[in-house]
Amino acid sequence: MTTGEPAPPGPPSAGWYPDPSGAFAHRYWDGATWTGYVDVDGRTMWSPPGAVGAPGPGPTAGPRVRGTEGLASALGVLLGVAAGALVALVLALVHRFAATVTWQRWNEDRDPAPLFRRLDLADGLVTGVEIVLALLTIAVLALLVTWLWRVAANASDAGRWDSRLAPGWAIAGWFVPLASLVLPCIVTRACWRATEPAADVPTRGARTIGWWWGTWVAGLLLVGGGGKVDTHTATSYLELRVSDAVEAAGAVALIAAALLLRVVVRRLTDRDRALVALR
Repeated sequence: MTTGEPAPPGPPSAGWYPDPSGAFAHRYWDGATWTGYVDVDGRTMWSPPGAVGAPGPGPTAGPRVRGTEGLASALGVLLGVAAGALVALVLALVHRFAATVTWQRWNEDRDPAPLFRRLDLADGLVTGVEIVLALLTIAVLALLVTWLWRVAANASDAGRWDSRLAPGWAIAGWFVPLASLVLPCIVTRACWRATEPAADVPTRGARTIGWWWGTWVAGLLLVGGGGKVDTHTATSYLELRVSDAVEAAGAVALIAAALLLRVVVRRLTDRDRALVALR
C-alpha cells in the first residue's frame, strides 16, 4: 500500500492518507470523501462508515460489542481435539477390520475364546471413541452457535447486515429439521459479507465456507449411514466391512470439516474485530 501526505485543503487525489480520527494508521480517501477502508497492520479492513469523522473528534459511543475472541480460541482448541478423536476413530475402525480378517480365517477347531476377546476389544474401541466424539460434537456446536450469533449480531448493530434472515437464525437455523442442512451455511456466508473489508475477499471466503459445510454435511451423513453394526450384529464379514468403510470415509470428511472450520472461525473473528474496532 502506497501512503501519501495528509489530505490537503480541497479535494486531493484518491489514495491512502493518515486516518483523521487517529484510530488507524491510514484511511482511504476516494477523491471526494473519506471511505470506511482502513489499514490494520498492513491489511485492508473496514470500519463502520458512521465512525469516519473529520480530523479531531474521536470515535463516538455505539451499541454494546459482543466479544468473539474467547469463543474463537476455545473453538480452535476443541476442533483440534475433535480432529484428533476422528483420527482415533479411523484407527479403531481399521483395527476392527483386521479383527474381522482374523475372524474370517479362524479355524473352527481352535478355541474361539481368544477370537471373541479380540472382537469384543475391537467393538469396545470403536464404541468408546464414538462416545467421546458425541460429547465433543455437543461442546463444539454449543460454542459455534454462540460465536456465530455474536458475529451476526455485531454486524447487524453496525448496520452491515444484508440478509433476509435475521441474526437470530444463527441459533435457530441449527434446529430446524432438514433446513438445518443449509441455514447455518447461509447465515455464515451472510456474516462474511457483512464483515467485508475489500472487494476481492468474498469469493475466497465463500469458497472456504462452502467447502467446510460440504465436508461437514457429507461426513455426518456417511458416519450416520455407517457404524450401524458391530461384530455381534453383523450378518456377514462383508456387511461389517462395508459399514466400517462408510463410517471411516465419514470420519475423514469430518476431519477436513474441522480443519476448514478452524480457518473460517479465525478469519471471520478477525474481520468482526476490525468491524467493531471504532464502536
